[in-house]
Amino acid sequence: MARLTLLTVWAIAFLWAQSGKVRKLLSEADKEYYVYRNPERAAELYKEVLSLDPTNQYAAYRLARCYWYTNNTEHCLL
Repeated sequence: MARLTLLTVWAIAFLWAQSGKVRKLLSEADKEYYVYRNPERAAELYKEVLSLDPTNQYAAYRLARCYWYTNNTEHCLL
């Protein structure tokens, strides 16, 4: 029983740390896109978010917008 509990605590800690990393990457990507107007760098960061969380719809949408903004429309369709 204690082993199962320890495993559960570890899994929750891992997911929380992972989501913190995702939030940080999204924040950096948004800054690159909106503040610095650098969609190429923002696209790299959004792709990194999607590698960590493939179901992140916000990152997928923003990545498509980066592709559209840089005329890479063939990549817009994921």
